[in-house]
Amino acid sequence: RTSFGIGGSLEGDYAVDNTLALTLNAGYIKFLQKNNNGLKLGVIPVLAGIKYYFTPSVGVYAEIGYDKSSLCQAGLAFKLQ
Repeated sequence: RTSFGIGGSLEGDYAVDNTLALTLNAGYIKFLQKNNNGLKLGVIPVLAGIKYYFTPSVGVYAEIGYDKSSLCQAGLAFKLQ
């Protein structure tokens, strides 16, 4: 079981108007193994969302997404659906 991951993501916003924006976020997370079983887990999350601004500096947002996972051990790769 893994408990720590390292990764990064990119997010883009499309302003619909001054108070509303649509977002798209994608990245990669590699989970570091906790024990020495040789398994490596990677996840590619893709999220879409909406942001609403009450004022120029205060707002809320919500995202929904999907992730693609892969599990690798000693050169073999398995895709988790």
